[in-house]
Amino acid sequence: MTKSTCDARVTKVVRRAAVRATLAPSTHNSQPWRVVVRPDSLEIHIDPGRRLHAWDPTGRQVVLSCGCALFTARVAIAASGLAARVVRLPPRGDTTLVARVVVGKGREPDPHLARLDGAIDLARTVRPVGSDLALPPQLVARITQMVADAGGALQPVTRQETRDCLTALLRPDHGGPRAAGGSLLLLSTAEDDTPSWLTAGELLQQVTLEVTRHGYAAAALPHVIEQRDLNGLLRTEVSAPGWPQALLMVGPALSTPQLRRRRLVDVLTQVG
Repeated sequence: MTKSTCDARVTKVVRRAAVRATLAPSTHNSQPWRVVVRPDSLEIHIDPGRRLHAWDPTGRQVVLSCGCALFTARVAIAASGLAARVVRLPPRGDTTLVARVVVGKGREPDPHLARLDGAIDLARTVRPVGSDLALPPQLVARITQMVADAGGALQPVTRQETRDCLTALLRPDHGGPRAAGGSLLLLSTAEDDTPSWLTAGELLQQVTLEVTRHGYAAAALPHVIEQRDLNGLLRTEVSAPGWPQALLMVGPALSTPQLRRRRLVDVLTQVG
């Protein structure tokens, strides 16, 4: 393969990964990102105008959402058979920059990431129904280990006091399904800072795509995390010292339309 042919392939992979990144889930479908596309790399930026301040007082949800977009781009690149080097939160003056992904450099692509590419189009961010149907223990064990390997923690919400509070918040007459069975999963990290939020976003999307592959749907409940009293209650569920970053409701998936997406011309910026 000639250098020009190789360069053309890398550019094509970068463009596809950038487009795939825009399909990631986000808090209330806010899609608070911009993607800068270069011939051999892409950058994920926060779009400050898309932040929902009432739902996101700390900025956690914006970073989580951008983490989902970053992981989606990584999956798309791995599916192309090329390697990628990720620089997260690089130290520079542009405070909107979340991560830079250079294609064609780094370790060999992760085959597991590549297998998740097909789930990107199938994943839905609506709340699943039948949430009282517990996930298979083997799947719970798989995604729990997967998150642990990446430096986070994932565990079912089991304390009855916590479940009762969440059930009251999510019961059908309040517009949401019951919190029952083994469908509530808590994602936590050791710290509660911007790098941890970004990691949590990547892990959130990894879990979402993995359960999608097995016919389930996962939806985060950001309003629970951002309520101080409920967040404190959830901290009692964390087996080791840590901070709740996302509460997921997981259940059988429905066939539903994809949520409306921003126009690519409003999200992607081509440079070079």
